[in-house]
Amino acid sequence: MAALQGEDGLNYRERGAYLFLNPDGTVSLGPVKEGDPFVSGGVGSTGDLSYGGRDPAMIIGSVHTHSVGNFLPSTAPNGGGDRGHLHSMVATVSAAGGNGADVRIYIAAQTTPPADVDAYNAIHYYDADTIEGDIQANQPSIEVDPNGQACP
Repeated sequence: MAALQGEDGLNYRERGAYLFLNPDGTVSLGPVKEGDPFVSGGVGSTGDLSYGGRDPAMIIGSVHTHSVGNFLPSTAPNGGGDRGHLHSMVATVSAAGGNGADVRIYIAAQTTPPADVDAYNAIHYYDADTIEGDIQANQPSIEVDPNGQACP
């Protein structure tokens, strides 16, 4: 989508969508919401995501982009940011009769490797049990599928 709009991949604006578990066990992506272009420091937001008419009980998480090298969940003094989004998603899914305890957020961004190594797009995930520790440690969580491993 970014390339079609003449944008620099993941490095131009935040995009996000819910992930839904389908009845057959596959996962599908809800409507992709585009935020404004990143501002100084790579800060962006997609605002509220859309269910696209889907049952919120079937949400298993959300995926969104961050600017280059920024894999940590965002926090906000008012309880917003990625941390607030995750906790809100857990509550929404639970209230709808789904398994809120298993909901995760996935953050995609381009890596910032040493000069002799090519950058690539990576995804890190967070759940309600680990997000606080990762934020406090200033350490990104586990990278999803770095070597063809099954996605958690």
